[in-house]
Amino acid sequence: MKKLIIFRNKKKPESKSLASAILPILEKGFACTVTDNTDEATALISAGADAAICLGGDGTILSVASAAAESDTPILGINLGHLGYMSELEANEISMLENLCDGNYGIEKRFMLSAKLLHGDGTAEEYGALNEILVCRGAVSKMIRLALRCNGTDVAAYRADGLIVSTPTGSTAYALSAGGPIIDPALSLISVCPICPHTFAGARPLVFSPDSGLEITVSSLYNGDIYLTADGKASRSVNYDDVITVTGSERSVRFIKLKSNAFYQTLYKKFKAGV
Repeated sequence: MKKLIIFRNKKKPESKSLASAILPILEKGFACTVTDNTDEATALISAGADAAICLGGDGTILSVASAAAESDTPILGINLGHLGYMSELEANEISMLENLCDGNYGIEKRFMLSAKLLHGDGTAEEYGALNEILVCRGAVSKMIRLALRCNGTDVAAYRADGLIVSTPTGSTAYALSAGGPIIDPALSLISVCPICPHTFAGARPLVFSPDSGLEITVSSLYNGDIYLTADGKASRSVNYDDVITVTGSERSVRFIKLKSNAFYQTLYKKFKAGV
């Protein structure tokens, strides 16, 4: 029998009763394992689950997205968060899970980013992101200076609080708050948006092709902490002699689709409700 992981956000008390409610439906077609531990969910998904259901908000999905991409495990979200923009179902729509058991569903692939933090000593760390790669200042209230290059060519220089490199999926997350464009998640594009840029004329968001090789460096004139964060969960210090590279990933996250909602229909519904 196919294996399915139910990962519930333990910070959402209602996720426990929701897990109990969906188990009888899903056990008709799957051998189910329920967990509220992120590390355990990641390990179970990486071990080769056939599908994963996340009970929570978008953060719950993001916490296991990289593992799901690496193992090619499709995800379905049931929203218990604020907007739940990535979620396919609301808590009152769980009867639609019958279609999952019957094999009546579609798959939507979402573009991801691949980032590398290259240290001055030659070592490197790699990160994957479904939403965004963020480079920003720490607690010190001073702007940082960043330089952006694409495929070896200078593109822009910024004095700002930071820089958001996002996917189309992430265009409705932090990048939206920073004035970035809303991009249909069916597309494969890279968006770059400065956070609070200090410029009279304004610093416009930029959009690049998925195979672009972006390079971000930070000026040594700033004497505070600088961090790189991938999807809000993997934060690392950035030194002045470090180089951050970002490009489109070879991997993608597969989302299970049980409804035929078009992107802009979902956009209007979710954000109208969240106003």
